[in-house]
Amino acid sequence: MSNTSRYKSFKQFQTTQQRLAVEYHNIGKHHAAESLRQCSDVIMRSHCGEHEAQSKVRIQYCKNRFCPTCTVHRSHVLGQELRLVVDDLHDNGVRQENWIFLTLTIRNCEVSELAGEIDNMMRSWQRFSQRKSFRTAVKGWFRAFELTYNKEEQTYHPHFHVLINTNASYFSGKYYISQKEWQRLWKESLNVDYDPIVDVRRVKSKTQQSSKGLVGAILEVCKYPMKVNDLSSILRQGDFQVYEEALFKRRIIAFGGNLKETLKVVRAKKDKSDGTCEVCGMTMQKDVYVWSTETQNYQSCS
Repeated sequence: MSNTSRYKSFKQFQTTQQRLAVEYHNIGKHHAAESLRQCSDVIMRSHCGEHEAQSKVRIQYCKNRFCPTCTVHRSHVLGQELRLVVDDLHDNGVRQENWIFLTLTIRNCEVSELAGEIDNMMRSWQRFSQRKSFRTAVKGWFRAFELTYNKEEQTYHPHFHVLINTNASYFSGKYYISQKEWQRLWKESLNVDYDPIVDVRRVKSKTQQSSKGLVGAILEVCKYPMKVNDLSSILRQGDFQVYEEALFKRRIIAFGGNLKETLKVVRAKKDKSDGTCEVCGMTMQKDVYVWSTETQNYQSCS
C-alpha cells in the first residue's frame, strides 16, 4: 500500500490527546500519559494475497477511557456489534416494532458532587432493572452512560441511554409501561425528592423490513461517554483530576437479557474469523506502518 495518508485521520485528536497526557502526568499517572502520547502510532494492515478486497486494519490504541481517538473507535466497534446483535435477534423472531429507547437523567451537579451522583446512578440502575414491572416487560437491554458538560453553568449532566427489547405483547398487553410510570420507577430507584426527566420513545421504522429507526437508536445509544468538546472544556476548567477519579473503573456500558446472550455469539464468530481471509480461509499477510512526527504521516516498516 503506497498511500499511507488515508490513515492520518487517526491523528485528528493529537492536540487534545497531548493536553490529556499532560494532565495525567500532573496527577502522577505517568504510564497513562505515555500511552496517550503513543496512541495510534502503529498500524498493522492484514490482507489476503489472493483477495485484495479482504483486508483488516489494527491500530495500537492506548485504550484510555478518555482518549478521544479510542472513544471514537470504541463507539464505532460497539455500534457494529450492536447492529449484528439486533440483526441476529430479528433473524430469530424478534419483531422490528418491539424496541424502545429510554433516557434516564438526574439533576445537573457540581464537580464536587459528581462522584457521589454517579455512585447513586449506578446503584439505582441495579434497583431499577430488578423491578418486577421492568423484568416482566423487558426481554433484553443495552445501557450506556453519558456525561455532558454545561459550560454556562459549569455543571455536569450524567444520564443513561438504554435500548430495550420488549416482550412481544408489550404495546398491546397489560405489561405496557407509560412514560409517567417509567419516571416513577426511576425516581423511586434513585430515592430522590424531585421528578427526574425520563424520555421514552418507541423505535419506529417506515416498514417492518426497514431497520432505519433502529439504526438511529443504536447510534444514539453508542455515543461517547464524553464528547471531545466537553473534554476540552473540562481541561480548560482544571477539573480533570476530579472528573477522572469520578469515572475511574466505572462500568460505562452494560448488556442484559437476550442482548447479552446474543452478543456472546456475535463476538465468538468474530474471534473465530480474525486473522484469516473470509473468502478462502488463508492466513492474512501483514504490513506495518509507524507514525513519524517529522513527516506527520505514517511510514512503512514492512
